[in-house]
Amino acid sequence: MIVLLTERHWQKMLAATGLSDAFAGLSESLGISFATESDRYRHRDVITPLLARWFKRTPYAEAAEVLTRHRILWERYRSFAELGRDGGAALRELALFGKVDQPGAGAHWAPKSPVQVDGARLDPLPAPGIGQHNDEVLGR
Repeated sequence: MIVLLTERHWQKMLAATGLSDAFAGLSESLGISFATESDRYRHRDVITPLLARWFKRTPYAEAAEVLTRHRILWERYRSFAELGRDGGAALRELALFGKVDQPGAGAHWAPKSPVQVDGARLDPLPAPGIGQHNDEVLGR
């Protein structure tokens, strides 16, 4: 999965894949723009085959190295079943999830905060029990 939100992201992707000239030619010959996210969404039927061809002929390890080197937002798509199959190793590797012990449900993986404090994401907290904060909330 690749995220290309800005013009800068798009240009990095074109440089990484060597498709800058191809898309410049398409833009000129078809009279379309790929400058904004909405333009790219509108013309995804033109973009997808070219990128798919690059990914098909580029070995995974090489594609991963190129995308990372060009600082492109990417990650291999995995289903929830795949993420859970390895006992949570993939989630720990991403550092986006932490274990939380939810009373009544037990320990499970949950998303950490998207906000980083002092370079670290805050661990997830258990959800409050039903009525746990009633006195505090209703007493105000």
